[in-house]
Formats: sequence, structure tokens, C-alpha cells
Amino acid sequence: PDRDPPLSPPLARALGERLADLHVASASRGALLEAAVDALGVVWSFGHAGLASEGLMNSVGSFLAQVGAILDAGASSSTPPLASAHRPLDGHGLDEEPRMVMDLSDVIVVHKPAGWACDTSRGDMSEEHSQLLDYMQAVFPPRRSPVLTDGHHRHGLLHRLDVPGAGLILAAKTHAAYYRLQLQLAGGALLRDYAVLCHGWLPPARSEIRAPVYQTLGARSLPGGVEQQGRAALTLPKVLLHALAAQAAFTLVAIRIRTGRRHQIRVHTSHLGHPPACDGKYTSRPTLISDRLWCLHNFVYRHYLSFLDASGARREA
Repeated sequence: PDRDPPLSPPLARALGERLADLHVASASRGALLEAAVDALGVVWSFGHAGLASEGLMNSVGSFLAQVGAILDAGASSSTPPLASAHRPLDGHGLDEEPRMVMDLSDVIVVHKPAGWACDTSRGDMSEEHSQLLDYMQAVFPPRRSPVLTDGHHRHGLLHRLDVPGAGLILAAKTHAAYYRLQLQLAGGALLRDYAVLCHGWLPPARSEIRAPVYQTLGARSLPGGVEQQGRAALTLPKVLLHALAAQAAFTLVAIRIRTGRRHQIRVHTSHLGHPPACDGKYTSRPTLISDRLWCLHNFVYRHYLSFLDASGARREA
């Protein structure tokens, strides 16, 4: 049924007035970042409820464009280069390296192979896996794309993929592009589709998984779960086929996510009793050993991205 959002226009106007009252040109970097995070949070809340209005998107978009332009103008002097703490690209021992799928003036799409990490916090940087940031900073030196060295903006990455997974990663070359894409992500205009092979036969009638995803603080290596105190998460599965292989049942599922929680697809499918194939965190050890006889990596693959470029045209990768 159609929803009547009586609160949306007044709140959108109030937010627009508050953002207009903020003197962007003279505000501190910290104040700008805080206001940007708050504005995106409002958009996400309204978008998740299906209540994001055009007025809200326009007012927040205008503000974020100003913030991005200011940060880009001062990026070379305000953002120190990230000291590399990772191994060089040569000799990392993996069979596959990242490759560029799309290279626009201010946005790139990169294919991340399994075994490469794209976490951006210092605590996640590890010698155990090759880092996607190494590749990106080698292709686009910080002088040309300072946002790639800016930890406050996730080094330009709009989202991540777990180390065992593979697929498409969207990244911004500029702060302006980063905020433009973040607005699309918060408002639901940025689409992310996956192909997932799950254990068991997922019922074809299942078209939505809406369950809070919880991760133990300070224990990112542990599997997540569905807990009441978790963060809201929405996954949209579509069963493509059921199969029998290696004396086991499997389901090939097309999945679109509306939220991007850590391990969201793996947690949601496991919660239903259908964890992904070759997933050591969410299946038993014997099951993992059996899966690895025919599948080397976690079978969660992001194969499709869709977003709006700087001109407003929809791009697909």
C-alpha cells in the first residue's frame, strides 16, 4: 500500500534550514564531517522507511556537494599520505590481482579477487592478506586522488567485501564523488547485487530477510549473528535454482541488499539454515572440508553495481 509521509516534508525543510544555517565555507573540518554524517543518517532513516522525499534528497545533496568541494580544495594540504604498512603488490602469492572494471573522471569500479582485504581501519590492516588499497593507491597516486589516503572517508571506498569473497568494489576519486555516492547509498539509489550458492534448498517463496545483524565489539574475526540488539538489516533474495551436487543440496540465489552490514548476507542466510558454500565462519569444519573439494572460496560474489554518475546518468558494472 502507498504510504502517506506527513512528517517527511516538515522534517526535510527543517533539516534544509539547519544545513543552510551552517556557514560551510568557514566551518571547521570536524564540524563539516559531523554535519555530513548526521545528514546522511537522516536520509538513511527515511530511505529505510520508504519516506525519503525529493526535497530531502535535494537539500542534503546540495549541502554534501559543498562539503565535498571544500574538502577537495584543501585535501592536498590537510590530508597526510597514508604510510604503507602492507606488502608490495609483487609476490603476494595469490593467483589473481584486482583489475579495473570502470574508470570515470571521479569514480572507479574495481574487481576484488578472493583473498584481498578492503577493510580501511588501522585495526584491520594485516600482513596476512594483500590489501586492495595498495592496488588503488598504486594506480591512482595520492597527489591525484587525495581521498584515497583519507581514513575519515574510508579511503574513498563506498562499501567493502569480506576477504574470502570476490566481486565489484565502488570507490570515489574525490571527496565530492564520495559524498554524492554516499547519498545514493543512504537513499537506496545505489544498487548492489550478488550471486550466492547456499547449502540446502531455500524456499522460493522467501523474498525478504529482515533481521538485525549483531557483531561483537572488538571481535571482528568472530562470526556475526541475528540479535535483537543488532543493527537493522534488509536482504532481498530470489531463488534461481535448486541443485544436488556431491550428495548435498544447494540453492543458487540472486541477492540484493538494502543495507550493508558486516557479513550481512552470510549472517542472514545462515540464520535461515542455508549458509553459503565454502564459508568457514558459518558452516561446520566437516562441511567446509567437503566444500573445498570443489569450491576454493566463499561463494558470495558481487556481480552487479548501479549508480548515478556526476551528470546524473545511471551507470552499470
